Amino acid sequence: MPASPFQTLCLIALLSLGGNPRALGQGTAASFVEKARVAFEVGKFDAAIADFSRAIEIEPKLAEAYFQRGAARYQQGDRDGAIVDYTSALKHAVGPPSRSWKPLAFGGCCAARGAAYFEKGELADAIRDIDAAIRWLPANAKFYELRAKAKIALGDLPAATTDLSFCLALDPKIAATPQYHRDQGLVCICQRDWARALLSLRRFMELSQVNQDYAALWIYLLRVQLGEPREAPAGELTAYLRNRKPIEAGDWFPTLAAFVLGELPEPDLFAAAKSSNPAQTTGMQCEAWFYAGWQAERSGDRAAALRSYRKCIATQSVTSWEFPLARSWIPLLDRP
Repeated sequence: MPASPFQTLCLIALLSLGGNPRALGQGTAASFVEKARVAFEVGKFDAAIADFSRAIEIEPKLAEAYFQRGAARYQQGDRDGAIVDYTSALKHAVGPPSRSWKPLAFGGCCAARGAAYFEKGELADAIRDIDAAIRWLPANAKFYELRAKAKIALGDLPAATTDLSFCLALDPKIAATPQYHRDQGLVCICQRDWARALLSLRRFMELSQVNQDYAALWIYLLRVQLGEPREAPAGELTAYLRNRKPIEAGDWFPTLAAFVLGELPEPDLFAAAKSSNPAQTTGMQCEAWFYAGWQAERSGDRAAALRSYRKCIATQSVTSWEFPLARSWIPLLDRP
């Protein structure tokens, strides 16, 4: 699985540890760490984990080995194992045999654990760790970006907006990144500021060559919300789907888009919202419930929309776009 931008940042933090200053003699902890790093860099995560584990057997308090093994476990989708290793790394980071870490390593490890907690849906723990990362590195814009995501998932939009503003103030170049405009667009959709959201997602599409599916879908939805005749936005989304390359066998997105376009009945959407991967199934069900709610709301059935939005957030798929949207919209619809 690809690393998130925050896990990539944490890999940079790993590099700040530098090479182990002790001898790299065969059979030493340092030699296994070095061997594991090489395996990690070429994507051989099983081999990397095995060699980091050998290093830990030799030196059970070697913090950098725990940190890097946690990163390898994260790459394999093992969030729980990564959290355990990041915790051990922080515990052993001061004192022998580890050298005292630089702030970048402490901040990176806290942020890495926070990102893993976030992806597990444990938002309070995620924010606690990201707060700690910011205390170590208060000028690191990426940490504020990560905290903004967690705040969006919590429904704390003012705090998320503040963090995105800090992020931009610390690193103005972030305004040229697609992720910044995607996050801004998501906040605007949560607030039902359709026009600003559309501008942000248009900018995202201009800057990004990957991960465009949900931005394309939301550009359609936003144009409809803004009152455009359906034919033009539907034509734009249909053209996107026609030119899009399938991601994998059993690609879910075209099914979801067909439902949103009114080309697929709701029972067929839910029948398709399943995968051999339980986490993927949860995400698909989160999306299915949200867009079923959107269709119900568009048709004027507020009660059905609320039921669907509540089932969306019940999935606890916090990394899905739809989770914070449903969480933000329910109070708006639930007024007398």
